[in-house]
Amino acid sequence: MRRIQCRALHYPACSGNERRTRAVAPYVAIEDARLRISVGADGSPCVLTVAGEVDIDTVDLLRRALSDALTCGANPSVVVDLTGVTWFTAHGLTALVEARGQARALGKRLRVVVGDNRAVTVPLRATGLDRTVAPFPTLADALDPVAAAAS
Repeated sequence: MRRIQCRALHYPACSGNERRTRAVAPYVAIEDARLRISVGADGSPCVLTVAGEVDIDTVDLLRRALSDALTCGANPSVVVDLTGVTWFTAHGLTALVEARGQARALGKRLRVVVGDNRAVTVPLRATGLDRTVAPFPTLADALDPVAAAAS
């Protein structure tokens, strides 16, 4: 796994002495050979852009990025853009359900963008999670406050 930081400011973490990165632009890319997660929070909400394969070997990267985005910062929402995902297993579904629960516990919203990406839409529909997670067709829709308030 490689963590890349660029054009970022640091601020004290939400807990402990660890330091976290606050975005000025898309600021952190977390990647391994099969998964890349870019995180940007130059506005509200924070946006995680996920590309590659989400499976048992890579899901911990997604879980960590989701948890970090939800627990740090004042953004009331986190948007996860899964349109670049090429493989999405039950492990990814579980990570989304866990993140949704964490968001609710924190009084935040989790918005998931899937577009027409069959690698993600098929498992969401097959499990019924498309009704729980309420996926958005585009990033613009997820960022639209009127559409997002309805979810």
